[in-house]
Amino acid sequence: MIEELKIKIETYYAIQKIRIQAELRIKAFIRDDRLTELQAQSLHFWEDEHLKGIEKSIKKDVTLLLKDVPIYTEWMKDVLGIGPCLAGSLYAGIYDISRFNTISKLWKYCGQDVDESGRAPRRQKGKKLTADPFLQMTIYKLTDSFVKQTAEKCLYRRLYDIKKAFYKQEHPEKVDSGRRSKKGEVIWDYTDLHIHRMAKRYAGKIFLEHLWVEWRTLEGLPVSKPWVIEHGGHGNYIEPTCI
Repeated sequence: MIEELKIKIETYYAIQKIRIQAELRIKAFIRDDRLTELQAQSLHFWEDEHLKGIEKSIKKDVTLLLKDVPIYTEWMKDVLGIGPCLAGSLYAGIYDISRFNTISKLWKYCGQDVDESGRAPRRQKGKKLTADPFLQMTIYKLTDSFVKQTAEKCLYRRLYDIKKAFYKQEHPEKVDSGRRSKKGEVIWDYTDLHIHRMAKRYAGKIFLEHLWVEWRTLEGLPVSKPWVIEHGGHGNYIEPTCI
């Protein structure tokens, strides 16, 4: 089942990417007067009938594969921003939640941990990756989806907004990170893009924390609050919720 899920989900996103690229090309051809509106309409109809049709068919298959998966039926399907393909990606990538007896281990496996300097770890030549690339991409897509939701209905969009506002207040100006690109250019911290990514990462980590709690609870496994709550003096634990 896991292999089937991964293949179907990867195919779904590959088809989706092709469809989006085709839509962008159609728009560009219209701007350049290489397509008439009528021709563009015909191509859009073709996309809806064929490419979107494949996407819908795969999504239906994935939903059927998840129908007996408790973490999907009891929690993930009700979280705004998570469709069956994202839920399937998370389930297929993690699969056995008993492997992760702490949330920090799950964060690391999903590429959401930090190194000694407090930064997200980067790929280094000669060093083995500790994160699963499939899950890293899944979390990237997941947090993108959360940002597209309305704050009133989605907890993780609200968390993104709160963290983004906090970072902007704490760092109103961009800061020289002390790092340089291969061309010797300054790499800036706390640019708008950097803050956006940091806030997305925060929302993703809280989601993974909630997923870990809900999943292990459903399977009767012991759960604990994060180290910073239990031992580090932080008191603002955010309870899992679907809204």
